[in-house]
Amino acid sequence: MQAVSVNRLVLFTGGGTAGHVFPALAILDQLVQVRDVDVEWVGGSAGMERSLVESHRIEQEIGGPRVVPYHGIPTGKLRRYLSVRNVVDLFKVVGGLVASIWLIARRRPLLLFSKGGFVSVPPVIAAALAGVPVITHESDADPGLATRIHARFASRILVAYPGGADHFPPAQRSKVVVTGNPIRRAILEGTADEGLGVAGFAGSDTRPVVMFLGGSLGAKQINQLVADISPRILRNWRVIHQTGDPTALQVRDGQCYSRAFFATELPGLLA
Repeated sequence: MQAVSVNRLVLFTGGGTAGHVFPALAILDQLVQVRDVDVEWVGGSAGMERSLVESHRIEQEIGGPRVVPYHGIPTGKLRRYLSVRNVVDLFKVVGGLVASIWLIARRRPLLLFSKGGFVSVPPVIAAALAGVPVITHESDADPGLATRIHARFASRILVAYPGGADHFPPAQRSKVVVTGNPIRRAILEGTADEGLGVAGFAGSDTRPVVMFLGGSLGAKQINQLVADISPRILRNWRVIHQTGDPTALQVRDGQCYSRAFFATELPGLLA
């Protein structure tokens, strides 16, 4: 990989769930449209973020779509409870930190942007140690553990909702900026006809559609709720359900469309 000038490269990091990837990709896409920069991604060697980033294409007027270079590092999950796995994951986190320090030293980025998730902690710490400015974004009203760690090292902490600064120590609140949540352009360009086609719903069926989303990894309570109420809902509604569970039954029968994860289909389904 060719060396990149110090004033051109912006590194992105985040992963573990799609919610730590897609908003950052929205920012990445917009950034390359308004600034002459190179962009690369740091994520887990085997995390779901790798497939999402490597399948992403940056649209550009000259030269056609281009890929986002991806750097995989060892990752360990951050848990707030006692577990034997914490011992193993501690070594993975240390390995990720060493890999991140080496990467930052070699690539010499202008800036690191983090969207959170446990995989982002080593790159954030490595960037801070190297004097690289860090910007972190939190989509939830209550910041996750990774964001709370980032806050100690970040130059700016971007939050989605007013009052977000209240969740951080007083010494860090001056760094908080309310920005809202980034939205991919594709989400705004989806059409209802596309969604009906993806779901296998007939256009002549006038029943309204209700959609259940529990995030890319799903939510057990939502899944159980959908299972409990589906017999009644399906009398008058059509159902779209993202389960987050690849072992769950996948359904596409004209009145219910259920699968583990919606990625490229989501813009049409939301429309």
